[in-house]
Amino acid sequence: MRIAFLLVCFMLSACSDYRRIEPDGDRSSTDFFVSTTDNAAKAANLPILREVPLDEELTEIRIWVGFGPMIIQSMYRIYKLDNGQIDGEHIWHFDPPLEYWTKEEADEFYQETYEDCNTIGVFQETESCKVNFDNNTNWDNIYKDLNKYDIWNMPDSSEIPELQNKDGLVYVDGMSIVIELKKKGLYRLIGHKMNPAHMDKKYHYAREIMNIIIKNK
Repeated sequence: MRIAFLLVCFMLSACSDYRRIEPDGDRSSTDFFVSTTDNAAKAANLPILREVPLDEELTEIRIWVGFGPMIIQSMYRIYKLDNGQIDGEHIWHFDPPLEYWTKEEADEFYQETYEDCNTIGVFQETESCKVNFDNNTNWDNIYKDLNKYDIWNMPDSSEIPELQNKDGLVYVDGMSIVIELKKKGLYRLIGHKMNPAHMDKKYHYAREIMNIIIKNK
């Protein structure tokens, strides 16, 4: 009986190392926003990160920026290579409203976009490309700074009472940031509104994350 008890405890403790952390509050906004990135991930020939098995040896951070009325949205991908080094890439994704544009407007959009971005792929109506003016970005420093900021334990907006939508609606009228965190045994999903009026520290997680990226470009 003692051996059986210890075996059960061992099995439970092993399983507990693999976890998909969910906040206690209503995370409907973050869940909605990340679901809109699925086509973008597929267009960039990347797996949907929240569907990657928890036990897979993969360390990756995706920082999705946008979710408002802008046409071009961004994703910063920071990941660990097999040799332990850190690399990254800045990917644009977009689904332009071509049905409302003239041919000249569409041609101008694509010409200007692909001057700064190299095509990756298309999935359904979503296109993706790798930004080519971020070649000097220090992704290793970004990864280190994100860890110093304790990004793996950063709260979702749903865990901060002052940031709750009282009406329960999901607003898409401004920019937001969604962060996916994956390493062996762990997946986390975090979302925050990017509101410059929020000056108190507990409101400006998104701004701090973007500052870390910008200063290392």
